[in-house]
Amino acid sequence: MNTVNFSNRLNWIVVGVSGGPDSMALLDMLSKKKYNIVVVHVNYGLRDDAHIDQTLVEAYCQNKGIVCIVYHAPDLSTGNFQKNARDYRFNAFKEVYDGYGAVSLWLGHHKDDNLETILFELLSHREPKTLGISQYSKVNGMLVNRPLLKLTKEELIEYCQKNEIEFAIDKTNAEPLYTRNIIRQKLETMSDEDKELLIDYQKLYKKRKQALYRKTKSFIRVNKEQIKISDYSKEDLSVRLSILREFMDSHKLNTSKVTKKHLMDLDSRVLSQVHQQIKLTDNKLFIIEYGVVYLLENRDYDYEIIVHTIKTVGNEHFRLSTRSGTGLYVRESDFPLTIRNVRAGDTINMRFGTKKLNRFFIDRKILSKDRLVWPVIENKGGDVICVAELGCDVDHYNEVYNLYLQRKVA
Repeated sequence: MNTVNFSNRLNWIVVGVSGGPDSMALLDMLSKKKYNIVVVHVNYGLRDDAHIDQTLVEAYCQNKGIVCIVYHAPDLSTGNFQKNARDYRFNAFKEVYDGYGAVSLWLGHHKDDNLETILFELLSHREPKTLGISQYSKVNGMLVNRPLLKLTKEELIEYCQKNEIEFAIDKTNAEPLYTRNIIRQKLETMSDEDKELLIDYQKLYKKRKQALYRKTKSFIRVNKEQIKISDYSKEDLSVRLSILREFMDSHKLNTSKVTKKHLMDLDSRVLSQVHQQIKLTDNKLFIIEYGVVYLLENRDYDYEIIVHTIKTVGNEHFRLSTRSGTGLYVRESDFPLTIRNVRAGDTINMRFGTKKLNRFFIDRKILSKDRLVWPVIENKGGDVICVAELGCDVDHYNEVYNLYLQRKVA
């Protein structure tokens, strides 16, 4: 059997222990290394014999002088039980982790768990950042260590039997209740050679993802706020799909459930350069226009500020002052002035004729995200008398201006 090397630490570590052979073997290995251990056991109360798991974990800890904290889960059967159980379990880990000021959380995932996860993710047709289970990861701010990934469940059972460690077997693992159980049964029919091929593929996948990650990160650094399609189109398909995923992730969109098929559809739309808005979530739009791609919040962008005299004022979108920007000459009869964003149907009567602001935006290829907050000045009579970076109307043109409107660029 393979051996597991542990380096002793002075700080507390949290160990998730279900009572199965994997977590009991891990607990025993750590106990022998004199770690400062606090065990967390979650009793879901689903099985008639669930109390047996709890009892044997408590008995081991009591015998070894190890702190053991038991959580009795509420009814988690509404919706996706597997997800609900995992969320509850990790919340319990987090509570103890923070309470003890722990340095890491140790879990007993083994080689068979890893193989199941690899198959599960391959069959889901998604392309995760990491395939299978990684030894180290961060979950809810906790450093998670899974040191048993090179050991099979059979080897861990042998360890428990050799060291006279009592453990429990969850009989529901053999029942085809969940997709993972079905995959577990399929793995039992696979040869050792086929299983090793899956592990080899996991390693190749990791190397490929690391290379993709470096290239993607380099691209996103240059195209952080918006993607330049002319640069994007020069990349290979795999790089482009990685760019799309990373771009959305960098704007706080969770892409863990976004399929490769969905990414390829977005990629096709981007390459077409047809102006369009694609709803990704209730509050995020994927915008393609004027040779760029960006994300836009789907919300109300209206604003207005009223001023009764010439003065300096502004917000995150504009600055009104007596110094710089698009100038105009205002009179007492114009007040109060309203500085607001452009609205549908806005026009301005300029020296060369009436200008529709929508036409101004199209002519200048101004992005939708800028159009939504573009500042204008409306006078007391409700006329638009100034548009930032376009000019003032014919009645407020003068060789000497007394007010200036400046657009702030995000």
